[in-house]
Amino acid sequence: MAWGRTLWTRMPKPENAVTIAVSSRALFRMDEEQRIYMEQGVEEYVRYQLEHENEPFSPGPAFPFVKALEAVNRRLRELYPDSEDIFDIVLVTNNHAQVGVRLINSINHYDLFIERFCMTGGNSPICYLKAYHTNLYLSADAEKVQEAIDEGTFKGLSGGSG
Repeated sequence: MAWGRTLWTRMPKPENAVTIAVSSRALFRMDEEQRIYMEQGVEEYVRYQLEHENEPFSPGPAFPFVKALEAVNRRLRELYPDSEDIFDIVLVTNNHAQVGVRLINSINHYDLFIERFCMTGGNSPICYLKAYHTNLYLSADAEKVQEAIDEGTFKGLSGGSG
């Protein structure tokens, strides 16, 4: 069992859960950060993130969906205390670990129950989706969604500004 903020929860077994991989830019609004990365490069981007690591990101386009999935898990735990969560949320990002502090701080700020992360340090996270038994990939980047669909059997949804 894993300790959730207020409840004991049984982490889902990947073969039993619906695993949703959500990109950092789908979960949170990172428009300014993306602009810095595109215009000033990775070093300035990392510096900016480190300087703002205690400022939570604003919710992004996938945020309400993730909160709804967590509400379903929470309700099922109330009804069936010995059951596993049926939705497993994994944060996938091509960010570096230094940026991960701000992402984790934002997850904690909004009391999200996301315990699995894939931070690839600049590489595409797509090749990791199968390893996480991903059923659905949510991204703000339509090209990444198409890449995920081309790679395997999972479905992808794109939304937002990226």
